Amino acid sequence: MATILYISKTPFSKLILQKIEEQTEMELIGCVLYTTNGLDIEEQPNVVLLDTESIALPEVTAAIKQLKAANPFVKVITIVGASQLDDSMAIIEAGSDSVIEKRPNFEDKLMLVILIQDAHYYAPSSVILDLLERLDELKKDNFDLFRKRLGENGIHISMKESLVAYFLKKNLRNNEIAECIQLREGTVKVHISQIYKKINIRGRKNVVHYLNKIMSNRVRMEEASPLN
Repeated sequence: MATILYISKTPFSKLILQKIEEQTEMELIGCVLYTTNGLDIEEQPNVVLLDTESIALPEVTAAIKQLKAANPFVKVITIVGASQLDDSMAIIEAGSDSVIEKRPNFEDKLMLVILIQDAHYYAPSSVILDLLERLDELKKDNFDLFRKRLGENGIHISMKESLVAYFLKKNLRNNEIAECIQLREGTVKVHISQIYKKINIRGRKNVVHYLNKIMSNRVRMEEASPLN
């Protein structure tokens, strides 16, 4: 049984209240009017619906953190308007378990989100795409993963050469790479020469392209352009 607390600064949606009442697996245990003084909640729900309409983002994130601090196991479902979609990442980072956009007939989707199993998350597709882009950026900037991918693609180079290749992948100049890893620029040139030979690709632009490609596609060595 999902016990639900509904929090809103605006009048409570009669349709949401009706939908909850129709569900045998749900029980509404309270409606709390949000004020700028924060939340004073006595109920112990396992699901909180937080309608963020007319609530400033800092207050929204503070409310989510307060709810999670009071009960780490409560599922907080944040309801946002179209104008608040850009705030979704901050809402997720604050601890919201799901974000759902107010759209026509969103109430039916909301009922499903309430009932989804723990460890499952729902968010608008635009938010998911943003998350995937951020994860992809983090993946590309992870040196340990980069070194692992080198090995997976048959590229066995020293730690120093791996560091040089890591910054080479970012298209840095030799003097910039030297500054990043505290080497002489001449030493960096030697390492880059060895990297070219071991990867078996000619041309800095081609090497940079290949190093970035292995982070996303795990290409095999035979896909690289040979010297001959």
